[in-house]
Amino acid sequence: MKFLSLSVHVSSTILLLLWGGRTLAFSPASSLSIKASKDKSNFFDLSRSIPPRSGASSLSTYTSLSSTSTSSSTTPTTTTPSSSSPPPTTTTTTTITTYQPIFDFSLSNPQTKQKSASSFERIDDAIMGGISTSTLRDTPNQSYATWSGICRTDGGGFCGVRTLPFFAGGESSSGVLNATGMDGLYMDCQLVSDEEAYRRVWKMTVRTDSSRGELVYQAEYDLQRAMEDANSRSSSGNGGSTGTGKEGVVGEEVVDDNDDDQSSWARVLIPFDKFQQVRGPRLVPDGPKLDVSGGIYQIGLTLSKFQMAMNTTELENFRPGYFELRIRRIGFYQSDSCTSSDAEMTVVAAAAAATATEVDKSTTASLNNLVPDTLSKEEAAKKRPLVLKMLLPLAKLFFSEQANRRKSAMRLLREERNMSRLRAILFGVQCRKKSVGGIVPSIVETFRILSIDVFRAVLKNVLKIVLVYPLRLVGAVVTKVKRMLGMKVKPTLRE
Repeated sequence: MKFLSLSVHVSSTILLLLWGGRTLAFSPASSLSIKASKDKSNFFDLSRSIPPRSGASSLSTYTSLSSTSTSSSTTPTTTTPSSSSPPPTTTTTTTITTYQPIFDFSLSNPQTKQKSASSFERIDDAIMGGISTSTLRDTPNQSYATWSGICRTDGGGFCGVRTLPFFAGGESSSGVLNATGMDGLYMDCQLVSDEEAYRRVWKMTVRTDSSRGELVYQAEYDLQRAMEDANSRSSSGNGGSTGTGKEGVVGEEVVDDNDDDQSSWARVLIPFDKFQQVRGPRLVPDGPKLDVSGGIYQIGLTLSKFQMAMNTTELENFRPGYFELRIRRIGFYQSDSCTSSDAEMTVVAAAAAATATEVDKSTTASLNNLVPDTLSKEEAAKKRPLVLKMLLPLAKLFFSEQANRRKSAMRLLREERNMSRLRAILFGVQCRKKSVGGIVPSIVETFRILSIDVFRAVLKNVLKIVLVYPLRLVGAVVTKVKRMLGMKVKPTLRE
């Protein structure tokens, strides 16, 4: 009887595997997916094409089984074991995450990499009187772009980049990125300047309208946790698995067979429901939730000393200075879940592992034309509103980066070296004479700089008295009236 029971058990297992195995089907499309079907005659469909969810973006031509998060749960059974019944099965829920790159810096096509890098412009704290600076640039002969710079807290405290306006008629045909059906944004990145990502606030930004104002949607992500997760999985040989970081953000190790660099890359996943509306670094009270059904008009990255909060909140022990973040990909991700028994998952997982590498390699060539078209910086400047075109020269006059740096240098000389203003000016003359070709040209240049700075200071004070203070008074009166009437009032950045 024991022999008969064993034979029946083995036969049942073989039949179950065969039943699960005959549902495997392959098609010649571009990437790998695992999907669940309610029809038991075709419970799983393993193909190289992941059709997007209803209404998903048509831009998605690169999807792959880059990462799979698996969690198992066993449903207890009360069936009495017998020689004719199979053993209890374990139900496994598998989350399949697919990725749609928007900006891909890992490609072998230099033009595509350069196009991705040239899609971004800097937006550092110079707009508020700071002296931080950063840039996102292509890194030749490497499978990444580099976002690097120096963040200073003197007058500001943040660095950032954002996409130029998308071009209507390009890959984003309506001038927006279609994110319908997607669950969030992801980024493959690696901080190489230091190991103290936790001493900075890292944010991702999206915009859902064509304005370029201060109201945007932001979400913080835990880069430190993502890097630690990736490094630990790399050292343990468990690459590709997933770990959950801050506020639902996910960090995982990214494996790229085409990359000679064996160091760990973190993949940060930021769900759309984690984005909140902000004005500057401050949360907008009762701000609307992010709605991407109308498309995304802008994607940005920010490194800051300011945390997202109702009131202006600075990160304690913030690390200023140089930073370098390497970026391989930025794009959308989509997660789907399916449930199956152990036997079915064994067949599917084996087939997936056997074909994943082949699929990843076959899809690389199809990415060359996926980078969305953006306006050039010159074209974007021409499309600015007339009022903004008129105000920009004044803004550049008052918020000149060179003037801000001179002001910061004067402050350092007076506070840290205890120099008087006159002595600091003479020190500048001595330092400048080598670069301008002598003491006389240095004196002339110094006089020119001082004249411009004096004119700027006088004009700035006049405008404050004539324009800024009256407008603030009117704004304060309007705000008070709104509050008396019970109307909603948005706080200003100065509050």
